[in-house]
Amino acid sequence: ANITRIDNGQIDLANIFKTCGPKVYCFKFVNTKIIANNYHINFYDSYIKPVQKIVLEGEKIYVDRFTNSEFISLKSTGQYTFNNKTNHFDLSMQSKIPFDKKDFSISTKTNNINLQDFSPYVQKVFPTLKTVNGFANVDLDVKNAKKFDVEATVNNFSYIDLKQGE
Repeated sequence: ANITRIDNGQIDLANIFKTCGPKVYCFKFVNTKIIANNYHINFYDSYIKPVQKIVLEGEKIYVDRFTNSEFISLKSTGQYTFNNKTNHFDLSMQSKIPFDKKDFSISTKTNNINLQDFSPYVQKVFPTLKTVNGFANVDLDVKNAKKFDVEATVNNFSYIDLKQGE
């Protein structure tokens, strides 16, 4: 599947669901369970310039609760490739649909992240930072916009701030 985050930050999932003419039936999913085996997702992030591509691959995405336009809960273990570097991850996520920053949770673990690869994302949040260097092991647990726990081990960390220097 190909998924794109467009310039305004919204994620366009509509291109995943292809239509083949006029609708004859309407499907409603209520507390539905979905298993996607051997997945491969190309994620193109146009919100960050230049456009970033992240490839997600794994054995299984397990959606243990899905209701149309209301709620999704999923778990996955796999790997992501970003800037030609591959890392493993464990992910668990629950959210209202559409996404509501006041009512969601996400937890993930990943190791050996090259922080320089994520400099464009850091610059989006902290525009004066030119670059961030180092390697991190991260355990992230977010319960909503107010509760944000991160455990991280970072080695060889450095950054360049355009306002303050290194």
